[in-house]
Amino acid sequence: MAGLSLAVCACTYRRPAGLHALLEGLERQTFAAEPPPVLRVVIADNEGSDEVRAICAAFRERTGLPLTYVHEPRRGIPFARNACLDNMPTDCAFFAFVDDDEVPAPDWLDQLLEAQRRSGADVIAGRVVPVFAEGTPAWIAEGGFFGAPRRSYDLDMPKLRDLQELDRAATNNVLASAEPVRRLGLRFDTADFALSGGSDTLFFRTLREHGSRIVYAEGAVVHDHIPASRATLRYMFRERFRIANINTVIDAIIDGRPRPAPASALHGARHLGLAARRICKTAISKKRSRDRFAVGLFQAAHGLGMIAAALGHRYQHYR
Repeated sequence: MAGLSLAVCACTYRRPAGLHALLEGLERQTFAAEPPPVLRVVIADNEGSDEVRAICAAFRERTGLPLTYVHEPRRGIPFARNACLDNMPTDCAFFAFVDDDEVPAPDWLDQLLEAQRRSGADVIAGRVVPVFAEGTPAWIAEGGFFGAPRRSYDLDMPKLRDLQELDRAATNNVLASAEPVRRLGLRFDTADFALSGGSDTLFFRTLREHGSRIVYAEGAVVHDHIPASRATLRYMFRERFRIANINTVIDAIIDGRPRPAPASALHGARHLGLAARRICKTAISKKRSRDRFAVGLFQAAHGLGMIAAALGHRYQHYR
């Protein structure tokens, strides 16, 4: 008796080495349950690279696993994400998304499926463990600023229980039931989120608004390789600004409003005030540290992102 059909989807853009490592990780997947799922792989290439085509062809030949390669020429990750949905087999009961700079643990898919069996949820979000380049400052590598769950502008790491319900998910480590997506005709938003990021957050929040549950799977692990160019205070500040900016826009969309409410600007200003207080306290405290100073800056970035969204500015991170 064949197992359920599962499509593993990944979007790629100018990361052939990362994609190669990801596919090797998929090749190593093991399953405790019997029968194991019938795996299919869908790769959407937003560049159209001959090298990526060759990597995909070699994976098919080496493993015998079905792999669909599709070149999506329209620039922007939501176009590539939709290409994955449009090219996965129609009999798939579930689909998973993972990034092209991540490597899954050998039991990644098994843990996602087990969490789905135990919870009955439509969406399962796994854990993302960052792997830093040599020479990354310790306060960044040990600070919990990357991966999932991660710190935002809080001094403490968020603590999630296994199978805890969440209000959102992202495509860096997720399993979803195909049925509600097909029933709703849901796709990633290409009109408003092509170059800003955030289309995955809106996608899964929309699913939740229509009754799907999202839960966290502690044991479903992927490793995210963080290059030195991202492990910097400047990059992290801009990323916190982007996330706050986009999430403020998404909040308005979920609430059915054409744009963020003026209250978003006031809420952002409150974050700025709290950030200034934290930075000043850090400067005069005996517990001065780069970590505490950075947390204050990140809260300021969060406030600025909210204010910018309320004023109609959309940060185009991937332009």
